[in-house]
Amino acid sequence: MLPTRALTLKQPWCWFVMDSSHPSPKRLENRPRRVCNFRDWVPRGEFWIHAGKGDDGAYWQASIEQVRAAFGERYPVPRSPDVPRGGIVGRACIIGMVSPGGVLEIEKAERAAFDFSALDLRWHFPGSHAYVLADVRPVPFVPCNGMLGFFPLKPATLDHLASLGER
Repeated sequence: MLPTRALTLKQPWCWFVMDSSHPSPKRLENRPRRVCNFRDWVPRGEFWIHAGKGDDGAYWQASIEQVRAAFGERYPVPRSPDVPRGGIVGRACIIGMVSPGGVLEIEKAERAAFDFSALDLRWHFPGSHAYVLADVRPVPFVPCNGMLGFFPLKPATLDHLASLGER
């Protein structure tokens, strides 16, 4: 069954989540607080990754500097114009959370299958909640309007994703 919700990630953070070629891919999505727009829905399970449309050069540069401070100057980064914006770029599953104090909690059902060695806590920003992402995979770019936080996808967008073979 297709997930019906998406989460907008600003660039370049979306690119770091989708870049699986790096030895330490970003598998934590930081938020200043638990983000939830839906009553009685704890953020967990599958969702679509939406690349935000915004293009703020100062934000981009500050983000890159933050990554390079954590991972070193050689961490490869794309140029701002080369990353997708304003659409669905992937799919992932939230299986846990890192608390603002750095405590990792993984859903009980996910613990046995989760590769803890693949989780690099340098992606956690102290003081933030961070969703633990698993099974991150790209999908062909599907343009759609997003919004901050989790949001429901329109039926036409879900139909388009289904037509691409997503299940």
